[in-house]
Amino acid sequence: MASADDNHAAGWRGAPPQYPPAPRPPGGIGPVMAATLVLVFVVVLIIAGALVVNAFRDSDDSAAPASEEPSAPERDASGEPAADPSEESSADEAPEEVLNSGWKLAKVGRWELTYEIPGRSEGWTYEGPGAVFGVGPPDAEQPELTMVGASYYGTNPCDGSSSLAAAGAHGVENTEDTGETAEGVARKWAELAYEYETGAPEVELRSVTEFSANGLAGHYAVADATPVTAGGECIPESGEVHTVVVPNLDEANAVRAFSIVSDSGYEESLDADTIETVLNSLRDSVDD
Repeated sequence: MASADDNHAAGWRGAPPQYPPAPRPPGGIGPVMAATLVLVFVVVLIIAGALVVNAFRDSDDSAAPASEEPSAPERDASGEPAADPSEESSADEAPEEVLNSGWKLAKVGRWELTYEIPGRSEGWTYEGPGAVFGVGPPDAEQPELTMVGASYYGTNPCDGSSSLAAAGAHGVENTEDTGETAEGVARKWAELAYEYETGAPEVELRSVTEFSANGLAGHYAVADATPVTAGGECIPESGEVHTVVVPNLDEANAVRAFSIVSDSGYEESLDADTIETVLNSLRDSVDD
């Protein structure tokens, strides 16, 4: 998933280039869908970079200047120290609870989405609200399709430098059709994530259904990919993409797409129950 050697699809993880090329329209989609799949990558990548920087600056920005000395606490009429308003507010603002016991929160900063993943002991790693994962043709110098708020699962048993699955989200402009967009985005991830030096994969749409969870409503599409494995090494026999598309409440005529791209066919591959649980944990982010 994240390897970029001679036999693997190009994968980018971390800080992306600022100006990726425009994406190709998904296979099997007409000109109308091609127009709607104008993914706002440049904006995503610029803002994602800012989010990464801010994530490291949070603790520094909150610290008081060294020259400031704490003042003596005020006292009420009884002579007891008065309650600190900041302590009262922090006590009232409990941290967001997970829906699945033992799981961890993962947030997509730019698109204001939250999802949950199992912990590190289960092979999952969340890299932050601005973390970026991208894919593109094997000979590409830049990612053609990207997601932010990225999480990763497992390790390819043949190639220890690549993950078995990645999850995250991006935005799509100029459409409010969550069904057609879910199909197009799922196909696109399947095409690019499983294109190797050996050739382009065969991609089939498995299903498109309505989606509803935690106040979100849209559509859920699943696409299956069959890579060309002849002559290649460490290429999975198959892969699958699960994409949920919901409206973007902060922007008119735009939607948000959350995807899980997963190598299948390995004993360690993600099981259907885990994928379903991750997708059903998806929700709008709550301000911290």
